[in-house]
Amino acid sequence: MARKQNPIGFDKPTKPVKSPKPRRARKKKVSADGKTQAQREKEIKTHNYKDRAKRMRGFFGDGFKAKDGYDLRKINSWTPAQKAKVTRYFRVIAPRITGEFIVKRYRIPENREAAIVASLQEELLPGQTAAAFSVDPGEKINIKIKRGKATVKRGGIEQIKMTFDKQAFLEDPDAEIDRLLAETDANVFRILVGGQQQNKTLTRADVKDEIVRLVRKYAPENIQRDHRQRPFDEWLNGLVAYPGTQKKTYTQVEGFVRRHVSFMEKKESERLDNLGAERMNVSVKEFRRRRTVRTAQKKRGKRGPGKRVR
Repeated sequence: MARKQNPIGFDKPTKPVKSPKPRRARKKKVSADGKTQAQREKEIKTHNYKDRAKRMRGFFGDGFKAKDGYDLRKINSWTPAQKAKVTRYFRVIAPRITGEFIVKRYRIPENREAAIVASLQEELLPGQTAAAFSVDPGEKINIKIKRGKATVKRGGIEQIKMTFDKQAFLEDPDAEIDRLLAETDANVFRILVGGQQQNKTLTRADVKDEIVRLVRKYAPENIQRDHRQRPFDEWLNGLVAYPGTQKKTYTQVEGFVRRHVSFMEKKESERLDNLGAERMNVSVKEFRRRRTVRTAQKKRGKRGPGKRVR
């Protein structure tokens, strides 16, 4: 039986083809002051470079000044290498000049280097002319430098920083640890991790065992190399010795470090709050309120995708 065709010759009438709708351009998010997010982020970066270079000028003599190419009025003309240098140097200096600090200057290079090492700065920076010692509010600090050796007394507790020879430590860790221990008659120590002290007080008998434990745990072949774990040779820098009788000094160090760590954690929390508020373009009080609300929502499980705290 022949199949009937429609009048225009097709078995079925065709549907009209719809032309695709033109895609709408995304609207740029504009803040209350009429600036886009990209403009705001650029302003924050420019402000950070300016602030960091300005704060470091007192520690590097003629470094980071306009005649060296670091004109604070023309930050956009800085080269990527200059910006990277400011960021790298400030990362090392920042822990020493956050909050209250005192500055020590020495004409003799040997004494100057000893003071920088004694300040627990993570590394020596080329061209640095002064050392910064971070202090707690009301803390008294006494620094003595003699023939390239520094002794620091904080809160009535004397402390001496001793650093490893990295190459010697990698070749023979036991010999290098014994060398440092032989340089002092102290019986209480803390391990130097980066520019800070490990939050663990040790007796002379426990020092070697603790360092061996860290070396084994953070050996390159035993870690997952990411932003949380780094091999020991990048941060295991030496020891901080506390001279005095073991029992009395141990108790004093524990109390002093506990107060100091609490103070440093508070400073770091304030710094992160200020940074977060600056990025969100709100006050610190408002940033903390939003964080509290967001934390409460996460605990209740009521924060779904796409929802934002206002």
